[in-house]
Amino acid sequence: MTALINVCGVSYAHYKTHPMVLALNHNGIVQFNMDFIHMTAADIDALQYEKGGTLVPLELNFKIILRAFLAFYHNQSHKQRGAINILDATIGQFKYFRNSEYDPTKDITPWGLAISHNKGLTDCNKMVKPSA
Repeated sequence: MTALINVCGVSYAHYKTHPMVLALNHNGIVQFNMDFIHMTAADIDALQYEKGGTLVPLELNFKIILRAFLAFYHNQSHKQRGAINILDATIGQFKYFRNSEYDPTKDITPWGLAISHNKGLTDCNKMVKPSA
């Protein structure tokens, strides 16, 4: 997953041995658009990898990064009203989101399911009746 290098700052030199990469690979998460974007916070919390021949849980700091990364993708896709190409995102954009916008106490809402909280739009939608 090149996105971990480009956006999360995983070193290319240590990519194959990085705990996040090992945990994702061990759990069958090998492609960003096919696998990672469909994960839930619970899936990330359950990630494990082999360390010294023993299966160990992924460290909390890496789980936090992965949860923020998943939330970043869904947040940016919701803003663009469609799936973004994560490789177009920068590490600076991700860090800004993680430090300024991301709330780890909130559920990660997939971008296609994000609901508008615009009261005017909600009221308008209630008044519009489909024609027969």
